[in-house]
Amino acid sequence: MIQIIKDNKIYFSGFLLFLLVATIILLNTDTGAVIVFFSKHRSPAGDLFFKYFTKLGEEWAYISCLAFFLLRRIREGLLILVVVVFVFTLSFSLKSIFLQDRPHTFFSKQLKAKSNIYQLKSLDDLKFIEGVVAHTGQTSFPSGHTLSGFALFGLVALMVSKKRGVALFWLSLAILVGLSRIYLVQHFLKDIYLGSIIGTLLAVLVYYVQERLPYRPDRWYDQPIYKLRKSPQPKQA
Repeated sequence: MIQIIKDNKIYFSGFLLFLLVATIILLNTDTGAVIVFFSKHRSPAGDLFFKYFTKLGEEWAYISCLAFFLLRRIREGLLILVVVVFVFTLSFSLKSIFLQDRPHTFFSKQLKAKSNIYQLKSLDDLKFIEGVVAHTGQTSFPSGHTLSGFALFGLVALMVSKKRGVALFWLSLAILVGLSRIYLVQHFLKDIYLGSIIGTLLAVLVYYVQERLPYRPDRWYDQPIYKLRKSPQPKQA
């Protein structure tokens, strides 16, 4: 496990820096402060970018990665599928345990209680993004999209080249998925904070387990999917 971190120190150094900045913000702001900040600094370009970028934490990103890695090695494609199962299970289970209000529900309660901590006159002050439905209820903690982004792109970063630029590229994708959830008023910073940690731990664990299995180029799971031999047809009498 330690060797994996050493081999990918650029990625994990960047991740720790992200956590440090997020920790400082969390310790010095209130729950909804970052959402209010984004709502005051929206732009048409930002709205469009995050509206679609957030989809990198959804199923089509897994499908794309699955198709790519199956062409490299079936084993790597299977790891993507394993991550899918764990992401879905962990996200659903943890949300059911913590039962934390979504931002829409949280701010609605603040307004009903006539709390002026965020100086909101109505929910419209949050400037919700057109075409994006703000989720309600108690499914905020942790952020499933963020957990998904860090698990998927963290695993990809471990499986591909360890060059500095490549590692930081995958980390940037994961971080932007997390930030998109705040920008779109779907999650709080604390939600993406925990999601990023769980997702990263999941990526490392899955990669570590498969590293314990020796590389066997003669076996089907260590070949590209297109090199699988078809089963011989039985001879007709």
